[in-house]
Amino acid sequence: MKEAPDILKILEKDIKIPERVNEKAEEAFRKIYAECEDKGKTANDVKIRSDGKRRKRTAVYIAAAVIAVSAVTAVAAVLKWSESLSDGLQASEEQMKEMENSGMNTFVGQSCEDNGVTITAVQSITDNYYTYLAFKIDGYEIGGGEEPAIENVDVTVDGKDDFSWNAGFWDGTVSNNEGEPVTVDGERLKTDENGRVIMNYVMDDGSMEYRMILFNNEERGYFLNKPIHVEIENLGTSQKADYIPGIEGRWSFDWTLGGADDTLVFEPDMPLGDSGATVKQMEISPLSIMTVYDFPRGEVVEECVDENGKPGTLTRYAEPPEAKGVRLKDGTVIKYLYGGPGGGEYEEEDSDIYLSLLNADRVLYPEEIESVLFLKPSDEYGDGLTENDFYEVHLNDMK
Repeated sequence: MKEAPDILKILEKDIKIPERVNEKAEEAFRKIYAECEDKGKTANDVKIRSDGKRRKRTAVYIAAAVIAVSAVTAVAAVLKWSESLSDGLQASEEQMKEMENSGMNTFVGQSCEDNGVTITAVQSITDNYYTYLAFKIDGYEIGGGEEPAIENVDVTVDGKDDFSWNAGFWDGTVSNNEGEPVTVDGERLKTDENGRVIMNYVMDDGSMEYRMILFNNEERGYFLNKPIHVEIENLGTSQKADYIPGIEGRWSFDWTLGGADDTLVFEPDMPLGDSGATVKQMEISPLSIMTVYDFPRGEVVEECVDENGKPGTLTRYAEPPEAKGVRLKDGTVIKYLYGGPGGGEYEEEDSDIYLSLLNADRVLYPEEIESVLFLKPSDEYGDGLTENDFYEVHLNDMK
């Protein structure tokens, strides 16, 4: 078989091509030439089909060059983190690379087009309890001050939906170390003439991103290496929680989540003051903290008002102090880490072992953390939380 010309080396004179791109593109070239040889076609007979539709005939050398450039462009896009996950999780370059190397991150790069709108599943990030999904939306425009919305989303993992999830369009905001909403540059959010916060849903290239967070705290490793199916139906806007129709369409995606058990386990066996709770174990990943307590059951009676406005009382189980923040080894104190769905419950109906899961709003590797901060019970905390409002559990070298 005739050897394919090393077009990538020619292109590399102007473009630095990653090794993985080289391998995939060279494999594509070999297949093109094999097809030409096997079917006895001349160069001018080769038809390039990128989307199943017939394309204009062209010379294979030009086609191969186009494919090479397209491969560079496509893979560059695929390997680029989404804004909603890189900026949204306040991840450093080093942290992103670590998540790629560990297998927590999976680049998807799967696109679906309908009614002039292209949605791309960009990537997923998965640990033992959570998986983050990021989708990029091109071709759908909203007016100033409008909030984008999706009418219906269907998601299953390994054919099942026995998990919880939430989702929303990326608006360019994150939380600072005090838990206050700010821009990714740390600036206060701006308001319009009516005092409403201005959200920025449209990115510099005119696209938008939709981020989903799935979680299951009942089965460790639930999402790891499982097939996922996501179907998005109809795009519109949201006004006072009501969906306003915009563009009809259906966009469907299937891939394997990947993921990694990239955690450290600590066993401090530390009582939290006089709360009655003892922290037995903490499982910390770059995205979450699972805390296991010994916490004998107790009841709390609260005053409430029913749907008819009648006052009454509500009896529930008491809850242990929750992990809310961390102190880093560089001295930084982050008082508020909540980033999505989580919560706590007893392990069994007759057990005193209580499990509580915290979804962090940013990437934090266990090696960076000096201690975990648990919020003390209180009816009021004044004008913001201080370090005195927390129990502090030092990790030290407990593993």
